[in-house]
Amino acid sequence: MTTEEQAAMLYFAILECFKKDDDESTFPFHMGISDIGVNFFEAGVKALHLFYQKVTGDESKDLIDFTAFLTKAVFQGLMETKEAHDAAET
Repeated sequence: MTTEEQAAMLYFAILECFKKDDDESTFPFHMGISDIGVNFFEAGVKALHLFYQKVTGDESKDLIDFTAFLTKAVFQGLMETKEAHDAAET
């Protein structure tokens, strides 16, 4: 599964949080779009941090270290994409 496919999967899972009560959903909690704010995105990073700890068993990173880890991962991905794009142009 590509990074883009994984991002799409997570995107649709997050959208489940915002389905109206009359929509079919398997997610037990529903929020309105008006509930989105800085706290929502902070909660998203915290959720990713908890998920990271669960699947890796690595509890050595606090939230700041984990955020730096995410930033590095995104930067590396962008650089690899740029290098592949540049190579395809030559």
